[in-house]
Amino acid sequence: ELAAAVEAAPAGEVILLPNSKNAILTAEQVAEATAKAVRVVRTRSIQAGLGAMVSFDSVRDASKNAAEMEGAAAGVRAGAVTRASRTTTLGGLAIEQGEFLGLVDGEPVTSGPTLEPVAREVVERIVGEATDVLTVLVGQDAEDVEGLTTAVRDAHPELEVEVHEGGQPHYPLLFSAE
Repeated sequence: ELAAAVEAAPAGEVILLPNSKNAILTAEQVAEATAKAVRVVRTRSIQAGLGAMVSFDSVRDASKNAAEMEGAAAGVRAGAVTRASRTTTLGGLAIEQGEFLGLVDGEPVTSGPTLEPVAREVVERIVGEATDVLTVLVGQDAEDVEGLTTAVRDAHPELEVEVHEGGQPHYPLLFSAE
């Protein structure tokens, strides 16, 4: 599918954003197998991919864009809240099936029966002194996002908080700190 998309692209140069550590190798193989000039920006999350896209400039060639996009993606801290599909222990964290699971850069950091405290813990772990913007992508099963964002704004008045409908089915909330 990726190779077909690359070949169908109207441009002679293409930049691929895998947005998953599991898709990076596939994207690199597509880059080698196609006749077009393809650059792979090794994004490991949707949030990093969105951060990379912000730095894209249609006037630059693919090499320069890829370099800028890699830098932008590297500056993104990604957080997510999902539901645990089974009872397990990950990285020393006990997680019950159906609980909310908080991830920072793909690693489990917290869990609990209600969304808001798990989401707040994730936000606190990704927001640092150099963070200017926190982007919240709201998924299908998110609840009380307004209350959450109000609490975040109260805790971090210097932080710009942007909220967008993402519609993602498996992650009620995705966070991007830049």
